[in-house]
Amino acid sequence: MIQKPIDQITEAVLQNLVDNGVAEGCQLEYKLALPGKNDEEIKEFLKDVSAMANSSGGDIIYGIREGPDADGNTVAISVEGVSGEDADQVKLRLDNVLRDCIKPRVIGASFQAVKLASSATVFIVRVPNSWNAPHVVDRKGHWRFYFRDSAGAHQMDVTELRHSFALSDTLPQRLADFRTDRLLKIAADPSLAAGPRIVLHIQPFNSVQPGAHTIST
Repeated sequence: MIQKPIDQITEAVLQNLVDNGVAEGCQLEYKLALPGKNDEEIKEFLKDVSAMANSSGGDIIYGIREGPDADGNTVAISVEGVSGEDADQVKLRLDNVLRDCIKPRVIGASFQAVKLASSATVFIVRVPNSWNAPHVVDRKGHWRFYFRDSAGAHQMDVTELRHSFALSDTLPQRLADFRTDRLLKIAADPSLAAGPRIVLHIQPFNSVQPGAHTIST
């Protein structure tokens, strides 16, 4: 994933991916062309988005030519963009496909069109690490759950599905437990003044994901 707000991504930022040989990974994927309107390309788009939502989120960038580096990693080769596409129509089409064919809906997915000096356009789909996973692709009889790791997107097996459903089902309780633990620590802290206290508790959902690192302040 590009470590910038999506609306701050410019042609220079995209060119840096090429100059620095940034490789695809769990949170980043390059594609030269936009998904077309035929069924197979639409299913591939849905697979890519749902797989990222079911894992750690990320960016899918359309308009980047990719290729292998000396180590065999898939890296950005050039920023070419997509020509002849109306940005608003592309965003509307892709958003409609996501809304209609991924269930439950991926909340927080965003789109950005980056106009290049060549007049072509790079399209970025930013997929959040979803709090209401797992998401299934449901289109014309194609009903599949996908996950993304360092090897790319793959269909989820039974163990992965059980783990994902368990994380989603227990999220409210894990958030409540985390909050209770923090409040008990505040109440027992001898360095704080005695008397009433006001606690502003801001907690991202991913703070209770397995392996998350948290900092007490």
